Amino acid sequence: MKTLHISCAIIVHKGHILACKREDERFCGWEFPGGKIEPGETAEQACLREAREELSVELGPGFFYDTVEYDYPDFHLTMECFIYELKEGQMPQPRVHTELRWLERGELLAVDWLAANVNLVKSMGFLWEHIFAEGCL
Repeated sequence: MKTLHISCAIIVHKGHILACKREDERFCGWEFPGGKIEPGETAEQACLREAREELSVELGPGFFYDTVEYDYPDFHLTMECFIYELKEGQMPQPRVHTELRWLERGELLAVDWLAANVNLVKSMGFLWEHIFAEGCL
């Protein structure tokens, strides 16, 4: 089975995280912005590049959160996940997504996440206070 190696940005702003809605022929649902890691690029570099390409934003401080391994029917996904703040004065603009939504902890499961993101989102809800504690970013 083919492996797709991507990175994603879990973007935090004022106690909320950014969810992005994808609607294309293969995948329809909510996800975190990100994409394929290009040759010679680190997962973090890919994450920052994808945020610029998909949302027209620069990201501020951040840290590695988790690696997700997920088997879709026709490929295996390895997803490196980072948590970032937005740089001051930045606000995401959808370029490849049909909708953006800021979610607080109680709303995390209110959207239909793509399958690879479900356990990641659940873990964030469980560890919310630890992940987003004052001064962590």
